[in-house]
This record gives sequence, structure tokens and C-alpha cells, in this order.
Amino acid sequence: MAFGDLLEKEQRMGFFQTILVALVFLPLLMVASHNFLQNFTAAVPRHWCYIPAGDNATTEVTGDQLKIYVPMDGNQEPDRCLRFSTPQWQLPAPNGTSTNATEPCLDGWAYDRNVFNSTIITEWNLVCGQRTLKDFAQSIYMVGVLLGALVLGGLADRLGRRALLLWSLLQMGVMGTSAAFAPNLAAYCAFRFFSGMSTAGVILNGTSLTLEWIPSQFRAMVSTILSCSLTLGQLLLAGLAYAIRDWRQLQLASSVPFFLFFLYSWWIPESAHWLIVNHRPEKAVRNLQRVAHINGEKLEGEGISLETLKQEEESSGPSQRSALELFRTAPMCGVTCCLMLAWFSNSFSFFHLALDLQRFGGISIFLVQLIFGAVDMPFRVVVAVIANRLGRRLMQAACLVLGGLFILASVPMPQDMEVLLITLTVLGKGLFSSSASCSYLYTTELYPTVIRQSGMGVTFMMAWLGAVAAPMVEMTQAFVSFLPLLLFGAVPITAGILVNCLPETLGVPLAHTMKHVEDRWIPESACWLIVNHRPAMALSNLQRVARINQKQLGGDSISLEMLEKVGGSPTGKSTCSCLRLFRTPAMRRISCCLMNVSSFSTNLAYFGLSMDLPTFGLDIFLVQTFFGAIDILAKMACALALSYFGRRAIQASSLILAGVFLLRNIPVPREMLMVRLALVVLGKGCLASSSVCSYLYGGELLPTAVRQTGTGFITMMARLGSMVALVVLVARQQFPFLPLVIFGVAPIVSGIAACFLPEMHNVPLLDTIEEVENRARRKGKEAIAEETMAHIVHSARI
Repeated sequence: MAFGDLLEKEQRMGFFQTILVALVFLPLLMVASHNFLQNFTAAVPRHWCYIPAGDNATTEVTGDQLKIYVPMDGNQEPDRCLRFSTPQWQLPAPNGTSTNATEPCLDGWAYDRNVFNSTIITEWNLVCGQRTLKDFAQSIYMVGVLLGALVLGGLADRLGRRALLLWSLLQMGVMGTSAAFAPNLAAYCAFRFFSGMSTAGVILNGTSLTLEWIPSQFRAMVSTILSCSLTLGQLLLAGLAYAIRDWRQLQLASSVPFFLFFLYSWWIPESAHWLIVNHRPEKAVRNLQRVAHINGEKLEGEGISLETLKQEEESSGPSQRSALELFRTAPMCGVTCCLMLAWFSNSFSFFHLALDLQRFGGISIFLVQLIFGAVDMPFRVVVAVIANRLGRRLMQAACLVLGGLFILASVPMPQDMEVLLITLTVLGKGLFSSSASCSYLYTTELYPTVIRQSGMGVTFMMAWLGAVAAPMVEMTQAFVSFLPLLLFGAVPITAGILVNCLPETLGVPLAHTMKHVEDRWIPESACWLIVNHRPAMALSNLQRVARINQKQLGGDSISLEMLEKVGGSPTGKSTCSCLRLFRTPAMRRISCCLMNVSSFSTNLAYFGLSMDLPTFGLDIFLVQTFFGAIDILAKMACALALSYFGRRAIQASSLILAGVFLLRNIPVPREMLMVRLALVVLGKGCLASSSVCSYLYGGELLPTAVRQTGTGFITMMARLGSMVALVVLVARQQFPFLPLVIFGVAPIVSGIAACFLPEMHNVPLLDTIEEVENRARRKGKEAIAEETMAHIVHSARI
């Protein structure tokens, strides 16, 4: 039994796990405040040019006298960036603006301090020509988070989750406190950059370290609790910012607690999963014993011992992995690419909704921050319930798709419908919060321990890349007004659709190695593996399928030796070409009949009818509806009949009947529109049945050695038939009845040819061309009485 399964049996949601969640919850609570801190420390108050009162530079002109020195804008507010070149002792009319010469604010700016005593805007005059530096400071912080995710995530797989968590907490405390005493903007940006790096380290390593100590049935709940800390952090920030109106004091209050977090985090033990993978079983046993002691229990599992962990250590492979491992194999590459897009799109749209609070001009930004934080809570709680019942994949996909739809729904909304726009914004942000909560859980469970933090780092980096991209996309509104909202809605919908390609992890123990992850994907065909002289992998896949189905391999013959014997010895490269489809008599008969039956003739008549709707003289929408409806009914009837009458009878009868219906249409007068349409609809339904049957029949007739080669060749002939149909329709101009004659005769001929194919109902798949020839020589079921690969796989009954 794998270590993950053994540890899953031993883990309980005990006192240690409860304390661990509480200890990690607090730093995550404060980290969230740093993400949105500049909503308040960099808030832009009302401002205008500073006008000294006489020779005293410490006092300024205020009130109505300000109109003498500063022009008024359209709202009768002082202009933010200009003043009069000379005082205007003759005041302009109340409803007009002065046209006298103006100049920039040479003596600095005065600020409205009714809301904030000071911000970095008022401290360093980041207004007018310097206003872009505000966004630059926030971008520097986001770049730090992005780089921290990549660097600290990879280091955590080498040095441990606990070590990097401690370092990140210390770095956050030091750099955040230093930012509060920054003497200038350059120093402030530098400290914020390193604070951003530590933000990524705290979130990634705190979340992973906690979830690796939590049993699978409680992971969704714990992940939701930790993600709620990020939401509660926004509420805490609103309260702190309301109480502390000075930016330096607010920065300090948000940073000093990290020193306390650093001190008590020394108590948290390193992940046993990481210790095993990195060849430290003695420390893993000590940590497991310590946790069991805290929980008032003891290790009761029959497999948890130093010897067992050493065996797991030997099978875990090398401990030093690079980020390239995320893309080295097809399953890992698929997981990584889907998760990268999911994280990117989630942050891309989330930060579009969350960072621009001042766009709701009529509402206090403290209230907006409070609403945005409060609405996240119920959405995140829903994750814990749904993810444990319907699975992680469905939850992740649904949140992304629905969030994107809410944003798209706001595109046609008039700007004066503020309540509806705010409602759509709140709902969209709530769904993206739920998606983010699910992402931490889903990503942790998808990646193996050996590269979990590298994977978390790369995906987290993509999340912050999305946050960086969001303001840039907003700029395109100057060129196409609806383009930003279109992108913010379409990208998460696309990601939500692609998430369905990922495997489900509900109730699955955490994976430790790359092989554990790859085993979650669809296994290769055992028949193909045997034919291509890979019996060990074939046996492994059969055992895996049996384990998933909670059964055991049946049959006495299922063994590696038997598979090697049946598969034969390799005689060189397993090469397949189209020529092998025609090299032997039986294969020639099968290939030629299938190319004529399942492909060319069926598609010739089917597409000839489907692309000639106006000929029937009725409404083409009505004709298309009839054609679609008969296809569904015919395919359902075919699926039922195949199990009772066999493949050959259905294939032949559906083709012959289709031809008869089409030929019968020729003598019907053109005025009898409904009769002609009924005959054609019945004929098209028979062709649809033939198409369904031919895919199944062809897959059973062709042996494993050339099955896909034959299927590809037959599909090519089908496309050729659809192309020829267009040429036949053109001939109607000279010969009006020629298309129906051709479309009717071709299926009849093909149906007769199908009668010469062998029946495959309840016959195991054949694997080699030799087995096909033996069946043709012996006729009937005797031909496959000997022990073949198909019989061995079939006898496993898994």
C-alpha cells in the first residue's frame, strides 16, 4: 500500500489539525490586507494648487479666495493641476470658467484631509504629471508576488514547506515595517516588492503545509476556511483603514503582527509527505508520532513504521525536481496548462472587479470595501459544501463559467443602472472568490508532493500575471468601449470549459510521485500494449483498472509470463502502414467493404441530401428540423437493435432501406412535397443508422495492430464521399434525376457487400492480422477458440 493511502488511514481531524488551521489562518488574514493596502495608503484625495498666503509659506489661501488663484472646473471644484498665472481679482461668473492664462502648480498641492490625514499621494505629491507612479507602486508589489511565487515555490520543494513559511513570515514583517518608514518613493517601492515576494511565500507554503496534514474528507472544508481568511482580511482592512487614517501607521499596523506569526510558527512540524519524498523517513516518523501524541492517539496503522517509510523512500525517485517536470510528460503538461489558465483567468477578472473601488463614485470606498469583503463569505462557504459532494472539477468549472457570464451580462447594461451593475459586479466577484478558494484545494490535490510547491508557484505566478494584465486590458477601453468587459468575461469561460479536461480528486489521497498523477489519466489499451510487446505495462494497466472497479483480475491466465507468451517476441519495430490493410485476403475483403460501406457510400448519400435542402420546395428551416430529428431517433433505434440483431444485419439493412427510400422518391410527382420529404427523411435516417453502426463494426472488424490505421483510411474515404456528393449535385442541371439515382444505388450496392463481412456480435476484439486470417479460414466461432490476447483481456472481467 502506498504511503499516501497509509497516512490517509492514520490522519484524523484532531486537536493538532485544529490548532494548525488556526495558526496559519492568522497570517493569511493579514496577508490579504497587504494585497489591497494601496486602496487606502494610496488613495487620491481632492487636491488643488497650493497658494501661499502672502510671504508666509506655512499658511495657504482657502475658501472663496481660492477662486482668485485657481480656476474652477465644470463642477465648480478647484482645478487639480492648474492655477492662474496672475491673481484674478475680478471673479468669474458662478456658472462660467475663466479663460485667463494658467500654469502648472509650481508651489505644490494642497489636499483635502477630511478623509485621510496622509497617503503616499500626499506625502510625495503623486498627482497630475506624477499620477502614474501610484499604479507603478502597485505594479511593483504585484511583480514581487509573481516572482515570489516562482522562486519560493520551487525552493519549498527543495528546502521544505516549513522553512520557507518561516522565512516568508520574517521577510513580510521586516519589509512591511520598513515600508512604513520609507524616506522616499523608490525605497517604498523596493520594500513593497520584497513584501510581495513574501506574500506569495506565506500563501503558498501556509496553504500546502496545512492541507498536507489534513485528511482528504476535511480538505475542502479547511481549504475554504483558509480562503475565507483572505476574505476576512479585506473586512479587517476596511476596519483598520477607517480607524487609522495615516498611511505610515496603517502600513505599520498591517506588518508588525508578522513578527508574532514568525515566532509561533516554529511550533509547526514539517510535512510528513515532503520528508518521505525527500528521503528523511526518521524525521517523518518523529513528526507523525508527535502529531499523534498531540491528538492523544498513537500510530495504530499496520503499515506506518520506519521500515515502511524507507521502502516508500526508495520508490519515490529523486528528490530534486525542477519546474521543467511540470511539462515533461503529457499528463503533467495537461494538468499544468489547464491550471495555469484557470488561475490566470480567475485573477484576471477578479482584480478587474476588486481594485477600482473609486469607480463607484457615489459610495464611500470604506463601504464598498466592506460589501466586497462580506459578499465573498457566503460564496466561499458554498465551496466547502459543493466541492465535497459534486467534486472539485465541477465546482471550479462552474464558478469560472458563471463568473464570466455575469461580466458579459454587464456589457449591454446602461451606465445609469448603477444598482444592477453593482449587483452583477458583486455576484461576479463572489464567484471568482469561490473559484480561487477551489483552486488552492484542487491544485494541491492534483500535483504530487515532489513538485507540489513548484506547481503551486507557477500557477500562483500566472494568477498574479493575470492581476498585472487586468489594468493593461482596461486601457483598451479608450479604443473599443466594450472590449475590456468582453475579455474579462470570455477568458474565464474558456478556462472553465478546459478545466473539465482535468481528473477529479474528490476522495483521492494526495499523490507523491509523478507516476501517481499519470495513473489518474486514462490508461493505454492493454490489447495495443501486448501487440506492441509491452506486456508489463499491459498487466499494470489491467491491475489498475481492476483496482478502480474494486475487483480482482479474474482468470488463471492473467500473468506477465502469459502476456509475454501470447504477445510473442519483438521482431524489430512495430510498423504499421496502409499496405497491411490489403496484404492478406481477409484483410482485403474487410478493408474494401468497409471503405465502400461505412465511408464512401454512406457519406456520399448522407451529405448529398443534407446539403440540398432547397430542392424540396419547403421552408429550409423546417426541412433542417426534420433532418435533425430523424437522425436522433434513428441513432437511438440503431443502438437498441445492434445488441439484438448483430452488426452485419443492421449495417446491410439500413443501407439497402436507405437506397430503396431514395429511389422510390424518383417517380413521385414534384407537387407531392410532403411525400417526397417523408421518403427522403426516412432514407436519411437509415443512413444515420448506418453511420453509427459502421464506426462500431469497423472497430471490431479491424485488428488492434492496424485498427487506427484502418480507421484513419476509412475516415478519409468518408470525407471523399462527401466531396463527391457536391459534384453529383452539380450534375442535376443536365440530368435532374441523376443525383437521386446515384444516392440510391450506392447504398444498395454497399448493403449487399456488407452481407459478406463476418458477424462480430459478442466476439472479443482481435489483435493481429493472423487472428483475422485464422477466423476467415475456419469460419464461425471456431476461428477464435484458441487462447488469444483478446480472450485473456476479456477473461479478466474487470
